[in-house]
Amino acid sequence: MEDIQQSRSSTQVLTSSDLLHYIINFIPLQWESEHGDLVRCAVVCRAFYDPAIRILWRTLGTLFPLWHLLAPRDAPFPFAAWNDSRLLYLRRVSAANLWDDSTRWARFLWHASHIRNLNFVADPIFPEANDIQLRLLRSVIIKNGGNTVLPLLHSISWSQDVAAMLRDSTLSPLFSPTLRYAIIYLGDSHTLANVTSLSRLRESSPFLEVITLSIDSDAGVDLPLARELASFDRLHEIRLPSLAEPQVFQELISRPNLATLSLFEVVGPWVGPAQGVSVRHLLELDICSNIPSVISLFEHTRFEVLRTVRLSCVRSDTHCRIADMIPVLEAARGAIFPGSLQSLTIFSGWFSPLEEKLSLRAVLAPVLSFPSIRFFSFFCPVDVVRHEDEDIDAIARAWPHLERLSLYSGILIDPAVSIVALHHLYARCSRLQEVFLSRLCCPAIGVHAMPPPQLDRVTSHSLRKLFIGEIVSPHATTEEAVEGLLRYFLDLFPCLEDRAVETRSGPLRIASTS
Repeated sequence: MEDIQQSRSSTQVLTSSDLLHYIINFIPLQWESEHGDLVRCAVVCRAFYDPAIRILWRTLGTLFPLWHLLAPRDAPFPFAAWNDSRLLYLRRVSAANLWDDSTRWARFLWHASHIRNLNFVADPIFPEANDIQLRLLRSVIIKNGGNTVLPLLHSISWSQDVAAMLRDSTLSPLFSPTLRYAIIYLGDSHTLANVTSLSRLRESSPFLEVITLSIDSDAGVDLPLARELASFDRLHEIRLPSLAEPQVFQELISRPNLATLSLFEVVGPWVGPAQGVSVRHLLELDICSNIPSVISLFEHTRFEVLRTVRLSCVRSDTHCRIADMIPVLEAARGAIFPGSLQSLTIFSGWFSPLEEKLSLRAVLAPVLSFPSIRFFSFFCPVDVVRHEDEDIDAIARAWPHLERLSLYSGILIDPAVSIVALHHLYARCSRLQEVFLSRLCCPAIGVHAMPPPQLDRVTSHSLRKLFIGEIVSPHATTEEAVEGLLRYFLDLFPCLEDRAVETRSGPLRIASTS
């Protein structure tokens, strides 16, 4: 290997992170094959070494690669997950104290300096394994003079309670000023303790931009905790499990730096004047809750610049029909400045399939008035909404600037739309890049008319991806009929990737002839 000379071409090719990503994906992972040691990738040539190490160590889903650098040479790496081999391995690493070996320690620090993203998942079977890993972290931080051993750590996801770590001066350096993203769990049921933990996190990582917070409380995030979250000067995105009261929401959205808020549950009903709270800076809102609470939130809030809404409504004893979604969308229409909204995702929940089906355009009627929608997704896990050609036409007329349309929910909606529905999108939505539909009825040759492409069209339609869950036909469909349908699709959408239409059964392509 020392005889391999670095060339300009090898440097240019092998320092391409995209190319390296694909190369590494072709090599068996270490736990899949005894010959899949990824380190061998890094010694192919000198130009390959540094970029390969940067990619391999940039994101770790476990701390075990770090501990392997400090393991005795005869300690076998534990390939299987969640068994006692991991516990035995960690015991050997802890007992060896190989961080006192200067060569091992230098190698450990060098590799650790490449880690940007860390995801720690606690061992659910052997709690002792988690304790040993914390002891190992404490030992290497102390060895490093009380400084973090991950100097470039950018994001961290930690499934264990981090409160104890933040209180421990020998572990808190892990949450360093370089952190920008944190997914953390606070296991204390007392508000004051959780507030103190967040305060320590703000002191150690003052430049955090995104926090996903889980807490051990059924009541959700209360006002003191929200005020501590609002004290992070750089925080622009917060994801929370639930809010204890409406005042918590008002406290969070009062911060001008907050651009994205995700809530698993909204607590209601709210009190106060209609649209009494004006939100002038929030750009993205992701909420999931029961229908009355969501309606209450929209009725008491005015969003002036909201661009993206992801809305999930869960059924309850009093609201279990798809028709109950219509008042939610009416409330959203009244709460959001019409010209600002560009992306709308609706998850309709597990509503009763026993009711009479509604047309999609009837459900969406309140939000079809938003003029600037570019991305729209509608997900309904049960067959309670009809998808018809007229529904697609209504969407295409209301939102001519659409770039992505998804009406596929993983189930096969009945009835299926016809080829006319796609022609509506072709004729009216020239910016469409991606379309996902549930079912499409294949026209019968000689029976159904197929609207032709526009001959006066100046540029080709931009659609790159067309997914149809199932293509159905009232009669037996021959290969010639399917090929004719595909050629029609390509006449409408010549820019389709791989000149193919994706389906649940795989891509459909026109057979090539040599």
